[in-house]
Amino acid sequence: MNTLLHVTLAALLLLTACAAPTVAPTRSPLADWDPMPTRAPTATPRPASSYLQEMDAALLRGDLATATVAWEQAQRLAPEDGAILQAGARLALTLGDLELAERRAQAAVTAAPQDATAWALLGTIQQRRGKSEQAQESLETAQSLDPTLAPDLFAARWQSARRAYDADMLAVLAHDYLSRRPGDPLATYFRAEAFLAAGDSSNALRL
Repeated sequence: MNTLLHVTLAALLLLTACAAPTVAPTRSPLADWDPMPTRAPTATPRPASSYLQEMDAALLRGDLATATVAWEQAQRLAPEDGAILQAGARLALTLGDLELAERRAQAAVTAAPQDATAWALLGTIQQRRGKSEQAQESLETAQSLDPTLAPDLFAARWQSARRAYDADMLAVLAHDYLSRRPGDPLATYFRAEAFLAAGDSSNALRL
């Protein structure tokens, strides 16, 4: 009896195996595709410095309109950056708007009070506006921050001192020029000018 039962169970298992063949799972044709992005890629924004380079290139070409647009783009990105404010002052100076140039240069020295170039630019603009005393102060500040600027600033400082009738400053500048260029004939001229400004015509004539 047991033998018959075992034979019957074996036959049933064999029939079950034959009736239900193993089927390999199907693979979706999309399985190998990359997932779709959830948002469109965003472009990398340009740095403000690239707009300043574009402005300088446009100024060299004489393209003031493009230079203006480039500076405005840079200013939007960094409205309080000292270098950008200086560039804006130079642009306004090129356009002949001295009042706007001075405002931007003043903002530049406020943003970067230790930047000698910003002070030199402010002094130059103030000199062109006829603000001789203010120009003297700005140019002197620039030179104190960076003494290597002295040769470049001398002409502007001399002109400002003459317009302000500042005999003491003319004497200081003349001495400074002589110390830097002792063999230059112009050193004698500047010393004579300083004596004349001080009312010492005899020493001026001697020189």
